[in-house]
Amino acid sequence: MHVLDLTKAWRIRPEFLDVDVRDYAQVLARPEGNLRFFARAANRKPSNDGWLEADLPCDVIEPLVRQGLLQEPLEKQATWDALWIKDLSWWFVKKFTVTAANLREETAFLRFEMLDFKADILINGAYVGHHANTFVPFEEDVKRFLRKGENILVVRLTSGVEDFYNHTSVSHFAGSKFAIYDKRMYLRKPQFGYGWDWCKPVPTCGIGRGAALSFVSGARISNLHVVTKSADSKAATLAIDVEVDQLRFYATDDVTIDIAFKLGGKTVARARRDARVVGGLSYHQMEVQIKNPQLWMPNGYGDQTLYDVEAKITCRGQTNAYKKTRIGIRTIRLDQSKLPDGTYAFTFEVNGVPVYCKGGNWVPADSVYLRVPDSTYRTLMEEAKAQHFTMLRMWGGGLYEPDVFYEACDENGILLMHDFMYACSYYPDHEDWFLHEAKKEADYQTRRLANHACMAIWTGNN
Repeated sequence: MHVLDLTKAWRIRPEFLDVDVRDYAQVLARPEGNLRFFARAANRKPSNDGWLEADLPCDVIEPLVRQGLLQEPLEKQATWDALWIKDLSWWFVKKFTVTAANLREETAFLRFEMLDFKADILINGAYVGHHANTFVPFEEDVKRFLRKGENILVVRLTSGVEDFYNHTSVSHFAGSKFAIYDKRMYLRKPQFGYGWDWCKPVPTCGIGRGAALSFVSGARISNLHVVTKSADSKAATLAIDVEVDQLRFYATDDVTIDIAFKLGGKTVARARRDARVVGGLSYHQMEVQIKNPQLWMPNGYGDQTLYDVEAKITCRGQTNAYKKTRIGIRTIRLDQSKLPDGTYAFTFEVNGVPVYCKGGNWVPADSVYLRVPDSTYRTLMEEAKAQHFTMLRMWGGGLYEPDVFYEACDENGILLMHDFMYACSYYPDHEDWFLHEAKKEADYQTRRLANHACMAIWTGNN
């Protein structure tokens, strides 16, 4: 397995919305140099030459501000001067090199962790796919589009509002008097970007988190879920669910799954299983016991000990590792027993200990959310711990935060009451395409976050 990082050295430029993916050659032929703008009436028109340069993650606002083409939108009233961003298409272009050894692998998975918002993706002029959900990654086997040597990756992005200007609104309430778009509920992207009672509108558009091309053969672990079935100071029993993706669809293979649990670099338990798998996805259950475990507890109730989980799979002599995972050994339940006065309790118990939930409401740390550095998330969670928080509620008008946020909550003992990302609107759940996106999003995010000790409960919306 070889992973080619695609986060560095992107070029970006805007075009009008009627310049679509069929015009990619025209866009790529734009001359080099710095991008320039000139004003025409109240609008902005992109020049016919020039590019912005950026690394990922990147919202288009960031290079525009750096190059002096846009004032920082969070200063004074500048947010209103940035609204034209939503009325253009934004072209991200990246050149990368593929070797003959790369092409000998069975698959080449292109993965974008976050695309905001409506994306059309091309490699070497061939159309790869379309994506329109910021809360779900884009992943596709693109080996058939690649060639030895230099390749060109193009991502055309728009804010998405152009698709629904003439669409029937399902709700005229869009958040607050600052809201600029009453059809935001059709767009599966952070809802606060169009204005709320606590923020003015900042139209976001960009590529967030990671971008990579993974060359893989054999089989890979596509998901790993560890659940604490029981735990005390003497022993903990952990159930492990493993999702395996066998990459040769019309084939049967023998695989070995190996999972190690480590504390302080030392292996304290190991689970191993041999299995026979067919092409596509298969599911495998394992169990492991850890003696004398160090339990994870919320802030103020004990330590926040985290175990490293290292998983790998071997198929036809090829070993592929799963991403590094950390877990806290803990049980959690919600006590809703009847009280003497006839009402009902609503108390979280971690490892059998009732927890007094106190804390705050989390909204995105920056209206231009893609530019928040990892250090900010860690600092904010350390401050929450210092203020004796035990829980944060994740507001449904924002976003499912990056991995570093949940890692920081694990490390600092902050439980999460987590909304799905819906807020202050009727949503078009009568539309089949919308239900499809909602189901796909819920499936991905619940599985993505399931291993975090901080996750206490999912709630429907704001």
